[in-house]
Amino acid sequence: MNFIIYLIAGYLLYVVSIGGDFMFFRFIVPVIPFMFILIGKLKISKNYTFIAFLCLSMLFTKVLLRDSLLLEDGKVKSFKVNYGIIDERNYYTHSIVDGKGYIEIQKELGLKLNPYFEGLEARVLLRGQCCFGYYAGFSYCLINAGLADKNIAKQKIEKRGRVGHEKTASLDYIKQKKINFVFNRRLYLNDYQAMFFNSYRAEIITFNNDLFLELKDNMGDDFNIYKIK
Repeated sequence: MNFIIYLIAGYLLYVVSIGGDFMFFRFIVPVIPFMFILIGKLKISKNYTFIAFLCLSMLFTKVLLRDSLLLEDGKVKSFKVNYGIIDERNYYTHSIVDGKGYIEIQKELGLKLNPYFEGLEARVLLRGQCCFGYYAGFSYCLINAGLADKNIAKQKIEKRGRVGHEKTASLDYIKQKKINFVFNRRLYLNDYQAMFFNSYRAEIITFNNDLFLELKDNMGDDFNIYKIK
């Protein structure tokens, strides 16, 4: 019991020491299971007053703090950005295009591409939701914000910007990693792009003729390369 209390307290102090949380409680997620264990222990000991205090605190945080900061007039589908923070869970799961959330759209695209990329050495830069790369099953993914790349993560921040989005992969680094595609994002080179199913754009960063020929064999007219300029 004491260990759990020390663990939670120590971790929360660590979050405070590095400057606070990011994207509304993301840093707190690792200790949430221990918090539930602690609450369960307190219930067993019949410390209902403290339990009630915790519940009211969570209710205050959700209704009076979170919603007032991140929603417009309390509407789930009307979001606002507050110091670079948005209601991530609702934003990415609720209706955006044709009644689908952003994550659902990315998942569908990934699953649609998966059979064609299976077994191919495709290297893709992911910007935004990484579920796209997971469902597509690309052989190598580079996450632009450095979540899984120490070289990007260890970059120095020259100028403050949106929290959690200040370190990104440079074009030189993307080339160094021999990235082939960047799907549906801003252009880096303004040179060549691939079109999948005549509706999904992917800029080509590094040419790989063997990869492109295999994709053409797999997809036929559903895969084409165009010169942008």
